[in-house]
Amino acid sequence: MQFRVDTPEGKVIAAAFLDSYNQLAQAVRAYAPQSVEGGLGTGGKLGVDGAPKSPDDFSIADTGLYKSKVDGGSGPGTSTAISQFQKIRGLPITRQFDDATIGALKQ
Repeated sequence: MQFRVDTPEGKVIAAAFLDSYNQLAQAVRAYAPQSVEGGLGTGGKLGVDGAPKSPDDFSIADTGLYKSKVDGGSGPGTSTAISQFQKIRGLPITRQFDDATIGALKQ
């Protein structure tokens, strides 16, 4: 399709392309990088860097007590971190994500 920029229709089309380009440039400048909590391929959660977390988005890894690689599974590293968290918070030490532990993690 060809158009001439010296016609009214051509001027409208050229202005529309220029406006689209400007909006694209603004979006690229405002782009916030994304990250995967725990790393790619580990079952982590995709989020936009700098965005606030949802109140329901909690992780034992966020406490700094979990020292193993985040793999999405529950193993000895998870239960150790949970029991340490429970001890610090004065909760019954169950080594599991019970309701009291989940509630404390969300705070």
